[in-house]
Amino acid sequence: MDWIINYQNILGTLVALVAAVIGFGGVIYSQRALAKESARARSHEEALARSEAEANRQQRLASVLNAILGEVQALGLALADASRLLAAQIQIAEALAKESGDRKTRPRISFRFETPIFTAYVGSIGLLDPETAFRVANFYGRLMSLGVHNSADAPEMGAGLAVRVMRSVEVSLSAVQSEADGLVQILRTHMLR
Repeated sequence: MDWIINYQNILGTLVALVAAVIGFGGVIYSQRALAKESARARSHEEALARSEAEANRQQRLASVLNAILGEVQALGLALADASRLLAAQIQIAEALAKESGDRKTRPRISFRFETPIFTAYVGSIGLLDPETAFRVANFYGRLMSLGVHNSADAPEMGAGLAVRVMRSVEVSLSAVQSEADGLVQILRTHMLR
């Protein structure tokens, strides 16, 4: 009879061990399943966050492109107006030079180009591709080099020299205006993408 009791004890211990192994395996399996589900959920959340971040970046890029495009178009018109005004000033200076060649005058090269959009979005220029960002920055840099010269600060000079100075500025205005036209085309192309 002792052997039956021993057998039952051994059998009970084995059953308890098997149950513990099965239970432990179940815990490990459920932990792995939970970890996989958690990783899947985290991966999904990360993909949604990346997608949302990209959508926000695209929206900011479109906003920057639209704003700069509008300002560059307006600046193109302002450059055309400045060119017409400068051409009229050149004609006056040429007439003055013909009438009295040695008479001193000041060249009339006073322009003011406002760039509130560029100023507001200058930190977002990096959203543009490198080539376009360079073109935008270069255009605005050249434009700023033309702006806000007070005619009273220009030295007096012979009318003929004043004409040459104003013609030089006229060439620069024309070049920046051409650059504005090219930049408008580039920005429009980017908006169609």
